[in-house]
Amino acid sequence: MPSQIKFSLPIYYTNEFKTKKWTTHLVGANWFRNLYPHEKNKLKQLYHEKVSEALQGTETKILGKYSTEYKYCYKSKVSDASNVVSQIEKFALDGLKEHGYITDDSVQYHIKSDGWTIEEDKLQPRIEITIKEL
Repeated sequence: MPSQIKFSLPIYYTNEFKTKKWTTHLVGANWFRNLYPHEKNKLKQLYHEKVSEALQGTETKILGKYSTEYKYCYKSKVSDASNVVSQIEKFALDGLKEHGYITDDSVQYHIKSDGWTIEEDKLQPRIEITIKEL
């Protein structure tokens, strides 16, 4: 039976400041592109850590070709799912590669996406990610 990896990641990020009010943002491509480079790097590292935490104790590795599937659970009906899914997908696949759960995130290995589904969850907004070995 082919291997499979399933985990969830948050879709909101809170900037914590020492001297001013904290701000929370929906992590999407439009917001991310406007960050300062040091903030982008901080966010990427945070998501790589979140991937590692979500998969702690998982020994499943996918060394060959794989497909992805996403379930976007939104809080606000005005959120743009494609912006959020694409940005967090990038962080998730890079984190999986960094921690050795997948060989690479290039088109040589990531050859299929079974798309994504969308549903509302005001209490626990998140993205659920499934990676399936082909």
